[in-house]
Amino acid sequence: MVYEIDYLDDVYEWSLTPDGPEYRRVTDYTPTLYAIYDGQGEDGLAALRARLTSSPRVELLCIGKWRRGFRHDHEDTPTIEVTNLDAVLPIAHQIRKLGRPGEYKCFNVDFSREFRYCLENDLDPTPAQTPSTLSIEVEPVELANPPITELTIDDETVSGSPTAILHAV
Repeated sequence: MVYEIDYLDDVYEWSLTPDGPEYRRVTDYTPTLYAIYDGQGEDGLAALRARLTSSPRVELLCIGKWRRGFRHDHEDTPTIEVTNLDAVLPIAHQIRKLGRPGEYKCFNVDFSREFRYCLENDLDPTPAQTPSTLSIEVEPVELANPPITELTIDDETVSGSPTAILHAV
């Protein structure tokens, strides 16, 4: 059962097993956001589609039926899958700049990366057993100037990229 999600270049799902923690690297995760058009014209969704179809950050754009709240009916809603988590906010800003202020609204944008991943993949990150903890000490100066490229574990020094450090830990 997944209990921790890390995001570096890819997503890492951490699970507790009887032998200790294990991770799975997820390379095909595409975050999703939704947009609705509240403007006066009929061409709002067409304008949105025209703007986003050519974006290199958009992986898939389709229209689905979603409700913006429990008191609302289902409506045509652009479903936008973006290439990675770093593309969510720029695409949302691009959508919000279309039309007059408030004509386009975005949903599923302001979640933390980990919560978004769990929500979109129907994961409950509650561990089935109590995890043991690892204490890592880092000088405050090192935290002020990321990335950390060297780490000592017991008496062994590991150096390299943040991803290499994560794998060593």
